[in-house]
Amino acid sequence: MSTFLKSVLFPVFICAALTLNAMPQEDVRITLLLDNVPMSEAMDAIKSQSRLLFINNGVDTSVPVSVSVRNATVTATCDALFVPVNVKYVIEGNNIIISNAPKEIPSVISGVLTDASGAPVPGAAVLEKGTANGTVTDIDGRFSLTVGGKDSVVE
Repeated sequence: MSTFLKSVLFPVFICAALTLNAMPQEDVRITLLLDNVPMSEAMDAIKSQSRLLFINNGVDTSVPVSVSVRNATVTATCDALFVPVNVKYVIEGNNIIISNAPKEIPSVISGVLTDASGAPVPGAAVLEKGTANGTVTDIDGRFSLTVGGKDSVVE
């Protein structure tokens, strides 16, 4: 092959390979129906259905997971797979970087519930929003409640 052809064709082949590899991750659709399998098996299934690669920063991938997604985006698939097992992920290009998410530190919220006139409200329910976690105010309207983490809301 002549030098001219090599200098023209080689860049064309490189551009074609990069274009195939640069499929936008939002266009990738993934279907996983896995029950109680090692996380590594779920990651292998994602790799086989996409051009995405995983970079593991200290996550134990032998942890059993269950995930059920049909025709889902990469983000929805990663949410379903990693969030329940407290694994953080970041998608950068064709890489999914996983690491252990920081542990949520429970907080104790306490106070006194009063009515419009300032009188204590005994026996009122105080609930952490979106959960069944709650308590009842005492005779003086006081309560103390341990909530899950930084995003918890008490109603």
